[in-house]
Amino acid sequence: MKDFVKVCERIVEQFSPKNKALWLTSVAYLHFMLGNESKSEENLKLALNQYTCTNKIKAQIKVISLLNLVSASKKWNINFQNNLYAKLVELQDVKENIYNYNDFKNGLMMALSRQFLNKGNIVLAALFEGKNNGKIDGYMDWSNPKKQVFNVLDAEADSKTMDDFFTLWNKPKKSKIEHFLLDSLDEYKWELTDLWATQYVREDKLEKALKIYKTIPEIFWTERDTFDMIYKHYDEFSSDPFESTFFGYHLNQKSEIHYTKPQFIQKLLDLKQQLKNKKGNVSYTALLIANAYYNMTIHGNSPYITEYNMYRKISDDYGRKRSYFYDNLRALKYYKLSEKTAKNKKFGAFCYRMIVKCVSQNKFFEDYAYGYNDMKIDQKIWAKFAQKYPNNFNNLHYCDHF
Repeated sequence: MKDFVKVCERIVEQFSPKNKALWLTSVAYLHFMLGNESKSEENLKLALNQYTCTNKIKAQIKVISLLNLVSASKKWNINFQNNLYAKLVELQDVKENIYNYNDFKNGLMMALSRQFLNKGNIVLAALFEGKNNGKIDGYMDWSNPKKQVFNVLDAEADSKTMDDFFTLWNKPKKSKIEHFLLDSLDEYKWELTDLWATQYVREDKLEKALKIYKTIPEIFWTERDTFDMIYKHYDEFSSDPFESTFFGYHLNQKSEIHYTKPQFIQKLLDLKQQLKNKKGNVSYTALLIANAYYNMTIHGNSPYITEYNMYRKISDDYGRKRSYFYDNLRALKYYKLSEKTAKNKKFGAFCYRMIVKCVSQNKFFEDYAYGYNDMKIDQKIWAKFAQKYPNNFNNLHYCDHF
């Protein structure tokens, strides 16, 4: 492209093409693509001064100038925000000179979203994608653009990003562009708040998560039809996350015991406090905590506590990492503590069986992504189990449920 733009510039300088305004505008766009915003702006100014600069070319000049502004931006300060909003308004004023304006505007919103995403500004990337009212290169598969805001944040954000999002949401004096971006998202406030708290759960910052969860009205968790739910996993909260199995798919583990997210996090925190204070049966408390962490993984019975879309690879390939969701290391820590503090061999053997489950599933998931295959489970783990607990090994080797 660097070679090509030089050829185009030489044609403009040496041969004076008939439609010089169009040539200069094209050269300006090539410089934008190369990241040469200042050179791009120079050519746009030259194009404006040509007698061949039609209204359609002027409209394209405004588009490229807007893209240059965002590409060259360093900070989301008030001066930049005002300039950006002014340029968006200018495009609205010349929309009759832009071919298929509605589709163009959707594409522009996606282009702006991607520029901010490349800069690492996930909040703005999500909000601009939410202004894509068509289906142009949607980040996910939602047809409602407002829901794409949720999806971008879900796939890309960490807790700090969500803090920044709600700092902007609660900002008392928003700029015009901020009002434009946040307009009409109010109906998804509690779902976005749920995502905010859930991100803290993903990072195992449970106290902060619970504090945010408690701001959500109870009806959000209990009345399915009251809210236009972005995700439809109400029925998935049908298992007891403090109960576990040796084998079996999580959706088969239905239970009469149910927890909303805040109720679950509250109980988990209570158990961790009991463990810290060494109250009651320490080994059993550690086991329940381990079960809870295990069930929040892809192997467990309550994966929707931490994930809305379990099998979307985009989160792992491009955005936040989900190792906590695929491995069992958090659970393994507490299963080991449970075995170590067991009051008798029988319970110790059971806790060790849970350790075997964690280790073997981690190994399996690395090889196969999901499922079970006895041939791939490390036989040394079973041999050690038989040696350590010879009187309990046979009873626990293939036991399916406890």
